[in-house]
Amino acid sequence: MKVLVVGSGAREHALCWKLAQSSKLTELHAAPGNIGMAEFATCHDKVQARDIDAITALAEKIGAELVIVGPEAPLVDGLSNRLKKHGIPCCGPSASGARLEGSKVYAKELMDRAQVPTARWEAFSDVQAALAAINRWRGPVVIKADGIAGGRGTFVCMTKVQAERALQALLVDSAFGVAGRRIVVEEFLQGIEASITVITDGEVVMPLHVVRSEKRRDHNDAGPNTDGMGAWLPVEELYEQQIEEAIDAGIKPALADYAQRGMNYVGVLYADVMFTKTGPKVLEYNCRFGDLEVQAMVRTMDDDLLDLLHRAAVGTLSEAEVSEPTCAAAAVTLVDATYPAFERTDTITPIAGLADAAELDDVEVFYGNVVATGKGKAKGIGATGGRVLTVTATADTVEAAAAKAQEAAALITFEGMHRREDIAANAGIFA
Repeated sequence: MKVLVVGSGAREHALCWKLAQSSKLTELHAAPGNIGMAEFATCHDKVQARDIDAITALAEKIGAELVIVGPEAPLVDGLSNRLKKHGIPCCGPSASGARLEGSKVYAKELMDRAQVPTARWEAFSDVQAALAAINRWRGPVVIKADGIAGGRGTFVCMTKVQAERALQALLVDSAFGVAGRRIVVEEFLQGIEASITVITDGEVVMPLHVVRSEKRRDHNDAGPNTDGMGAWLPVEELYEQQIEEAIDAGIKPALADYAQRGMNYVGVLYADVMFTKTGPKVLEYNCRFGDLEVQAMVRTMDDDLLDLLHRAAVGTLSEAEVSEPTCAAAAVTLVDATYPAFERTDTITPIAGLADAAELDDVEVFYGNVVATGKGKAKGIGATGGRVLTVTATADTVEAAAAKAQEAAALITFEGMHRREDIAANAGIFA
């Protein structure tokens, strides 16, 4: 099978790493790809992920038999629709399906319609109206940009001052442009937060491995929200019955709502779920693999991921099965010191220690915002800011995997590097 992976980050690097292990693979391509993905795939670095015309033309040119879309933006833009018009199977929802991630308000309205348990919420486009609601609620709130904000549009506000700053950033300063012109204010929930990922062909819903991640930038859950600073599995903090309840109450009703309206959802869907004392509640939906969750997940998968994703795309998922995780895994993200507030694009910072980290047993480093630097003996790899690398490790236990990932991460250095050293510190602790 000839496969095209769309994207250029650590998530797509991890997907390529896993897909390359499939006996069904004949050719692997990536657009635009990165230097880590180039080890497994032919990279088409002139083709950008959001250029739907160019992606479709490339898929036709190489004779792609499956396109796997990493980031959410191309799906929201309708890439899956375009590919399917050209008869190219795509593991990714249509533009209507991707609205679950493309608009927080749309997702919340669907949750209410499908009776999916979620946090109390209201939508606003006016600062004063939002402040009035926050004053009525009298407690911590979470404020989210309605549209796609690269994982940086969520503000956990424990005080009124923090809420005012978030509203200022979103509705007044337009920190996220069009994505933040409308916001969702929802109640702050406490419990165990986990990411539940499923793949579906429109009928069969197949759960993949459940992952927990650390979203806050700094130690002890401090600092701004991010796409994720670390992740681990298996999630022993949750019982199997709790996970099944979350899928039955939080994911299947959303997919059924689409089916009832004649818009079958096909591809990957993952839900951020808070397991509270009163049961699981969906925080939000994502229309693709999580950028961090999948880096840990693929390290524990014994199944042929290519086969699973192809079956989802062509409607034969009923003939497949997913095995339990083969081991424990942990992932640690290395980011630029300015992340997530600012992502520099004008400088390249040399990275040292990658070879040393890669030599450790059971360690894989997935590349995010990196570029090749120099030539010949001076050839190297440089960081371009934001989410630079994901260091993953496997072991018999989550604690051992996290320790190994931190050991490898400590060998890597670049100017302004930041990481959390307490990833998985709460593994095994019940709420």
